[in-house]
Amino acid sequence: MSESFQSAYQEEESRLNEVIVEIDRQLERLRGIPVYTGHDFTEQVLEAGREEKRQALAKSLPEPYFGRLDFQENGTGAKKPLYIGKIGFDKADAGDHPMVIDWRAPVASLFYSFTGGTDPASFEAPEGIIEGLVYLKRNVVIRKQILERVSDTYNGKAADLPYPMSFWSTVSVRTRITGCGISCPRSKRSRIKSSGRPRTPPSSSKGWREAEKRRWRCIGWLICSTSTRSR
Repeated sequence: MSESFQSAYQEEESRLNEVIVEIDRQLERLRGIPVYTGHDFTEQVLEAGREEKRQALAKSLPEPYFGRLDFQENGTGAKKPLYIGKIGFDKADAGDHPMVIDWRAPVASLFYSFTGGTDPASFEAPEGIIEGLVYLKRNVVIRKQILERVSDTYNGKAADLPYPMSFWSTVSVRTRITGCGISCPRSKRSRIKSSGRPRTPPSSSKGWREAEKRRWRCIGWLICSTSTRSR
Protein backbone atom coordinates (compact mmCIF):
# COMPACT_ATOMS: atom_id res chain seq x y z
CA MET A 1 0.00 0.00 0.00
CA SER A 2 2.84 2.42 0.82
CA GLU A 3 4.27 1.88 -2.66
CA SER A 4 0.91 2.93 -4.13
CA PHE A 5 0.92 6.08 -2.02
CA GLN A 6 4.49 6.87 -2.98
CA SER A 7 3.72 6.39 -6.67
CA ALA A 8 0.72 8.72 -6.46
CA TYR A 9 2.78 11.37 -4.70
CA GLN A 10 5.61 11.17 -7.23
CA GLU A 11 3.14 11.41 -10.10
CA GLU A 12 1.50 14.50 -8.63
CA GLU A 13 4.82 16.10 -7.75
CA SER A 14 5.95 15.71 -11.36
CA ARG A 15 2.69 17.23 -12.59
CA LEU A 16 2.98 20.15 -10.16
CA ASN A 17 6.51 20.92 -11.35
CA GLU A 18 5.27 20.90 -14.94
CA VAL A 19 2.45 23.30 -14.12
CA ILE A 20 4.71 25.68 -12.18
CA VAL A 21 7.22 25.78 -15.05
CA GLU A 22 4.41 26.59 -17.49
CA ILE A 23 3.01 29.37 -15.29
CA ASP A 24 6.48 30.90 -14.90
CA ARG A 25 7.03 30.70 -18.66
CA GLN A 26 3.74 32.43 -19.45
CA LEU A 27 4.29 35.07 -16.78
CA GLU A 28 7.76 35.82 -18.09
CA ARG A 29 6.40 36.24 -21.61
CA LEU A 30 3.53 38.50 -20.51
CA ARG A 31 5.72 40.64 -18.27
CA GLY A 32 8.15 41.05 -21.13
CA ILE A 33 5.48 42.82 -23.20
CA PRO A 34 5.60 46.59 -22.59
CA VAL A 35 2.47 47.92 -20.90
CA TYR A 36 0.40 49.95 -23.36
CA THR A 37 -0.56 53.39 -22.05
CA GLY A 38 -1.78 55.01 -25.25
CA HIS A 39 -5.28 55.99 -26.38
CA ASP A 40 -5.95 53.38 -29.07
CA PHE A 41 -9.09 51.51 -27.97
CA THR A 42 -8.09 48.17 -29.54
CA GLU A 43 -4.70 48.24 -27.86
CA GLN A 44 -6.31 49.18 -24.56
CA VAL A 45 -8.56 46.13 -24.77
CA LEU A 46 -5.61 43.88 -25.58
CA GLU A 47 -3.60 45.32 -22.71
CA ALA A 48 -6.51 44.81 -20.30
CA GLY A 49 -6.64 41.15 -21.34
CA ARG A 50 -2.90 40.74 -20.82
CA GLU A 51 -3.03 42.39 -17.40
CA GLU A 52 -5.93 40.16 -16.34
CA LYS A 53 -3.92 37.13 -17.43
CA ARG A 54 -0.83 38.35 -15.54
CA GLN A 55 -2.78 38.75 -12.32
CA ALA A 56 -4.56 35.41 -12.70
CA LEU A 57 -1.34 33.47 -13.30
CA ALA A 58 0.46 35.21 -10.44
CA LYS A 59 -2.43 34.43 -8.11
CA SER A 60 -2.54 30.75 -9.08
CA LEU A 61 1.24 30.19 -8.84
CA PRO A 62 1.42 29.35 -5.09
CA GLU A 63 -1.51 26.86 -5.26
CA PRO A 64 -2.34 26.11 -8.91
CA TYR A 65 -5.05 23.50 -8.22
CA PHE A 66 -6.68 21.46 -5.47
CA GLY A 67 -8.26 18.47 -7.16
CA ARG A 68 -7.95 15.90 -9.91
CA LEU A 69 -10.67 13.92 -11.67
CA ASP A 70 -9.94 11.21 -14.23
CA PHE A 71 -12.94 11.23 -16.58
CA GLN A 72 -13.74 9.41 -19.80
CA GLU A 73 -16.55 10.86 -21.85
CA ASN A 74 -18.82 8.38 -23.60
CA GLY A 75 -17.81 7.85 -27.21
CA THR A 76 -14.29 9.18 -26.77
CA GLY A 77 -10.91 7.49 -26.41
CA ALA A 78 -8.80 7.25 -23.29
CA LYS A 79 -9.65 8.85 -19.97
CA LYS A 80 -8.26 12.31 -19.27
CA PRO A 81 -6.93 13.67 -15.98
CA LEU A 82 -8.71 16.94 -15.22
CA TYR A 83 -7.00 19.23 -12.72
CA ILE A 84 -9.32 21.70 -11.01
CA GLY A 85 -8.26 24.99 -9.45
CA LYS A 86 -9.55 28.41 -8.47
CA ILE A 87 -8.29 29.82 -11.78
CA GLY A 88 -8.14 27.92 -15.05
CA PHE A 89 -5.49 28.27 -17.74
CA ASP A 90 -4.27 26.50 -20.85
CA LYS A 91 -0.80 25.56 -21.95
CA ALA A 92 0.51 28.13 -24.42
CA ASP A 93 1.09 25.56 -27.17
CA ALA A 94 -1.59 23.03 -26.14
CA GLY A 95 -4.64 21.86 -28.03
CA ASP A 96 -8.09 21.58 -26.47
CA HIS A 97 -6.98 20.05 -23.14
CA PRO A 98 -6.38 22.72 -20.46
CA MET A 99 -3.69 22.38 -17.81
CA VAL A 100 -6.03 23.55 -15.04
CA ILE A 101 -9.82 23.84 -15.22
CA ASP A 102 -11.64 26.64 -13.45
CA TRP A 103 -13.74 25.25 -10.61
CA ARG A 104 -16.79 27.01 -12.08
CA ALA A 105 -16.55 25.18 -15.42
CA PRO A 106 -19.37 22.66 -16.13
CA VAL A 107 -17.11 19.60 -16.07
CA ALA A 108 -15.65 20.67 -12.72
CA SER A 109 -19.07 20.14 -11.13
CA LEU A 110 -18.33 16.39 -11.25
CA PHE A 111 -15.62 16.91 -8.65
CA TYR A 112 -18.28 18.03 -6.19
CA SER A 113 -21.21 15.84 -7.22
CA PHE A 114 -19.47 12.49 -7.77
CA THR A 115 -19.44 10.37 -4.62
CA GLY A 116 -18.01 7.11 -5.97
CA GLY A 117 -19.17 3.98 -7.73
CA THR A 118 -18.97 2.46 -11.19
CA ASP A 119 -22.22 3.92 -12.53
CA PRO A 120 -21.96 6.55 -15.29
CA ALA A 121 -21.60 10.15 -14.13
CA SER A 122 -22.90 13.20 -15.95
CA PHE A 123 -22.78 16.98 -15.97
CA GLU A 124 -24.71 19.69 -17.76
CA ALA A 125 -22.80 21.59 -20.45
CA PRO A 126 -23.98 24.26 -22.93
CA GLU A 127 -24.24 21.56 -25.61
CA GLY A 128 -26.34 19.31 -23.37
CA ILE A 129 -25.85 16.50 -20.86
CA ILE A 130 -22.40 14.89 -21.01
CA GLU A 131 -22.06 11.37 -19.62
CA GLY A 132 -19.04 9.20 -18.93
CA LEU A 133 -17.10 7.26 -16.32
CA VAL A 134 -15.02 8.57 -13.43
CA TYR A 135 -11.91 6.51 -12.64
CA LEU A 136 -10.28 8.68 -10.01
CA LYS A 137 -11.20 11.50 -7.65
CA ARG A 138 -8.22 12.97 -5.83
CA ASN A 139 -7.73 15.84 -3.40
CA VAL A 140 -4.38 17.60 -3.72
CA VAL A 141 -3.05 19.96 -1.06
CA ILE A 142 -0.43 22.46 -2.30
CA ARG A 143 1.06 25.22 -0.18
CA LYS A 144 3.56 27.73 -1.59
CA GLN A 145 4.32 25.48 -4.58
CA ILE A 146 5.00 22.49 -2.29
CA LEU A 147 2.90 19.33 -2.63
CA GLU A 148 1.90 18.48 0.92
CA ARG A 149 -0.84 15.88 0.61
CA VAL A 150 -2.45 13.51 -1.89
CA SER A 151 -5.75 11.87 -0.91
CA ASP A 152 -7.88 9.63 -3.12
CA THR A 153 -11.55 9.78 -2.18
CA TYR A 154 -12.33 7.40 -5.04
CA ASN A 155 -10.02 5.14 -7.02
CA GLY A 156 -11.46 2.67 -9.51
CA LYS A 157 -8.35 0.51 -9.22
CA ALA A 158 -8.87 0.19 -5.48
CA ALA A 159 -12.65 0.43 -5.21
CA ASP A 160 -12.76 -2.28 -2.56
CA LEU A 161 -10.87 -0.17 -0.03
CA PRO A 162 -13.10 0.84 2.93
CA TYR A 163 -11.19 4.11 3.43
CA PRO A 164 -9.63 6.90 1.33
CA MET A 165 -5.99 6.45 0.32
CA SER A 166 -3.90 9.31 1.67
CA PHE A 167 -0.22 10.25 1.54
CA TRP A 168 1.54 13.03 3.43
CA SER A 169 4.72 14.46 1.99
CA THR A 170 7.87 14.65 4.10
CA VAL A 171 8.77 18.19 3.07
CA SER A 172 12.10 19.59 4.14
CA VAL A 173 10.44 22.56 5.87
CA ARG A 174 10.73 21.84 9.60
CA THR A 175 8.75 23.38 12.45
CA ARG A 176 9.72 23.28 16.13
CA ILE A 177 7.09 22.09 18.58
CA THR A 178 7.02 24.20 21.76
CA GLY A 179 8.71 22.48 24.66
CA CYS A 180 10.51 19.92 22.49
CA GLY A 181 14.24 20.16 21.85
CA ILE A 182 14.08 18.39 18.47
CA SER A 183 12.62 19.79 15.23
CA CYS A 184 9.77 17.79 13.71
CA PRO A 185 8.51 17.83 10.10
CA ARG A 186 5.49 20.02 9.52
CA SER A 187 3.51 17.08 8.14
CA LYS A 188 4.10 15.08 11.35
CA ARG A 189 3.04 18.06 13.42
CA SER A 190 -0.20 18.31 11.44
CA ARG A 191 -1.02 14.69 12.20
CA ILE A 192 -0.36 15.26 15.90
CA LYS A 193 -2.83 18.13 16.01
CA SER A 194 -5.55 16.09 14.33
CA SER A 195 -6.11 14.16 17.58
CA GLY A 196 -8.34 16.97 18.82
CA ARG A 197 -8.89 18.49 22.27
CA PRO A 198 -10.51 16.99 25.37
CA ARG A 199 -14.26 17.33 25.34
CA THR A 200 -14.41 18.83 28.86
CA PRO A 201 -11.88 21.65 29.25
CA PRO A 202 -10.84 23.06 32.66
CA SER A 203 -13.15 25.71 34.03
CA SER A 204 -10.63 28.57 33.78
CA SER A 205 -9.09 29.71 30.50
CA LYS A 206 -5.66 29.95 32.16
CA GLY A 207 -5.90 26.37 33.35
CA TRP A 208 -6.95 25.30 29.89
CA ARG A 209 -3.92 26.96 28.29
CA GLU A 210 -1.52 25.41 30.80
CA ALA A 211 -3.06 21.97 30.28
CA GLU A 212 -2.73 22.36 26.52
CA LYS A 213 0.93 23.35 26.81
CA ARG A 214 1.72 20.33 28.97
CA ARG A 215 -0.18 18.01 26.62
CA TRP A 216 1.59 19.23 23.46
CA ARG A 217 4.98 19.08 25.19
CA CYS A 218 4.39 15.44 26.07
CA ILE A 219 3.06 14.51 22.62
CA GLY A 220 5.90 16.36 20.88
CA TRP A 221 8.50 14.66 23.05
CA LEU A 222 7.07 11.20 22.36
CA ILE A 223 6.87 11.74 18.59
CA CYS A 224 10.34 13.23 18.32
CA SER A 225 11.87 10.52 20.51
CA THR A 226 10.31 7.82 18.37
CA SER A 227 11.51 9.53 15.20
CA THR A 228 15.05 9.85 16.57
CA ARG A 229 15.25 6.18 17.61
CA SER A 230 14.04 5.00 14.19
CA ARG A 231 16.85 6.83 12.34
